[in-house]
Amino acid sequence: MKKISIVTLSMGIFLCIIGFASVVYADSLAQRLAGRILLQTESKGEAWYINPVNKQRYLLSTPSQCFEILRKLGLGITNKNISQIPIAKDSPAAPSNTSKNTEATEKNQTQQSANNVIYKSVGDEIQNKTFKFKVNSVEEKNSISGSFGTKAAKADAKFVIINMSITNTTNAKYTFNPEKSFMNEEGFVLLDEKNRQFETYSDTIGYSENHLVMRDLSPSLTETGYLIYEIPNDAGKIGLVTQNANSGAYYVVNLN
Repeated sequence: MKKISIVTLSMGIFLCIIGFASVVYADSLAQRLAGRILLQTESKGEAWYINPVNKQRYLLSTPSQCFEILRKLGLGITNKNISQIPIAKDSPAAPSNTSKNTEATEKNQTQQSANNVIYKSVGDEIQNKTFKFKVNSVEEKNSISGSFGTKAAKADAKFVIINMSITNTTNAKYTFNPEKSFMNEEGFVLLDEKNRQFETYSDTIGYSENHLVMRDLSPSLTETGYLIYEIPNDAGKIGLVTQNANSGAYYVVNLN
C-alpha cells in the first residue's frame, strides 16, 4: 500500500513538473514572438498575431478582420517617441507665430533637412514611398455635415478639415490608410505646438462626404478627399506629420 502511495506521489510530482515546464516554455515562446504575425503552414496557411500586451494570439482570417484587429491592438506612436524626432533647435514641431525673412527661412529649411525633418506648406507636393500627396486647403469648423445630418464638435474643441489629393505611385493597387501605426508607417498624425498628437475623427460615416479612410488607389490615378480631426480649441499652430518609409525623413505640413 505504501509503495502504491509513493508511486502515485512520484507520478503527481512528475506531472506537475512537466506542466510547470510547459507553462514556462509557452510563456517564454509567447514573449519571444510577441508583436509578430505567425503563419501556420500545416493548418490551411492560417495567420495569427501575438499581442505583445497580453501574449494572446488572434486569428487573421480575412484582410478586413486583419486590419480591424491590428487597428484595435496597435500601440501606434507615443508622445515620448514622437518627441524624439530630431528637429532644428529654432523650429517647434508645428510652426510658431514668429515670422522670418526669406534668408532665415531658407537656412532653417536646410537645418531641418539635415535633421531628417522637412517642413512643407499647403499646396506643396510630397512624395512618400508608396504615394504622393498634396494638402489643397484647410478649414476649421465647429461642426461637420452629411447625409445623416450635422455632428457638432465638443464644447472645448473644433474640427480641422483637410482637403487632400493623393496619388498611388506604385505599379499595383494600394490601400491607403490615414492612421499611422507599427503596421503602417506612412500614415498621418496631426501634431500641435504642445506636441499633442491626434488621429482622424472616427465618427465621420454619414457626417462627412468623401472621407479618405481605407481607400483602394489604382496606380497613377489621383483621388481627392478629406481628412478630419477633432482637436482642442487651444491647439494653436498645427502640422500634419508623415514619414517617408524609404528615406526615413519626416514631413511636417504647416496647416495654419
